[in-house]
Amino acid sequence: MKITEETIHLIEKALNIKLYPWQKEWLINRTPFPDICPCLLFSFKESVVKSCITRFNGKRCHARNRATGKTTIHCINLALSDNSEPIDIRFMERYSDWGDGSRRYANGFYKRMFLDIWHSLKDAGLPVRDLRS
Repeated sequence: MKITEETIHLIEKALNIKLYPWQKEWLINRTPFPDICPCLLFSFKESVVKSCITRFNGKRCHARNRATGKTTIHCINLALSDNSEPIDIRFMERYSDWGDGSRRYANGFYKRMFLDIWHSLKDAGLPVRDLRS
């Protein structure tokens, strides 16, 4: 499905969260994830995470890959993607954002997060992909 500003509002309402500005940009325009932590890149008050500020050494944010919202956006995008093939939840390593085929992460944290997001989006009436189990 094509994601618009209107869709972003529905997603935020369905998940009861406020997406970071970079997350909205990624969903709408596929703008790449920033090279530095988005909390430091954007000066918007709602996107600054205190843990990122304490981990920034002047050159690199050491929190860049954790707690930045990348997995949330990945799950939203997967759930709302136009692919007509159902998502086989027995093999979440095929879809995981980790990329190394790690079953422990994919069938643990990632699967739980994806299913929570998928059910919330479906309950809100958004057109999610079918699941296969």
